[in-house]
Amino acid sequence: MLISRLTYHGLDGLSGELFGRLDSPWGVFLKGNIGLGRFDKGHMNDEDWGLPPNLSYVNTISGQANGRYTY
Repeated sequence: MLISRLTYHGLDGLSGELFGRLDSPWGVFLKGNIGLGRFDKGHMNDEDWGLPPNLSYVNTISGQANGRYTY
């Protein structure tokens, strides 16, 4: 039974990533990466079914500009 659905359209963004590795003479190493970015444009379509009191379907469209993502 479908209650809610999120659909993303036309997402476009910029991102960057850094990677590093350090090696020791004893065979031990340390690796890591970091990344970040942001969405420049796009839309999210939020559909909901069966909401009270008498709404059977609600559809909301939201802009996704200036969204951030990191890892």
